[in-house]
Amino acid sequence: MRPLAEAEISAFRSVRFVLTDMDETLTYRGRLSARTYDALERLQRADVTETFGN
Repeated sequence: MRPLAEAEISAFRSVRFVLTDMDETLTYRGRLSARTYDALERLQRADVTETFGN
């Protein structure tokens, strides 16, 4: 399996939802990094719905 960063952008055009949890998946030591926050904002601008659990 290849890292997502190596995939062609066209592979993600049909993505509409991202499901994840926050605790130590998107955060590190309880904090959300600027890079992660930026990625979440880009998902929102692309009309991708983010759903978080804990």
